[in-house]
Amino acid sequence: MIRPVTVRTLPTYHIYVCFSDGAEGQVDLADFAGKELFAP
Repeated sequence: MIRPVTVRTLPTYHIYVCFSDGAEGQVDLADFAGKELFAP
């Protein structure tokens, strides 16, 4: 199973993620800022 091994917060709603298979990159979460992501 592929799992995240490193997760770091970056400025302006970005995160950096590195996975156990070597895949890595930045994710822009700005579109989700201030929105409800999970059902109550």
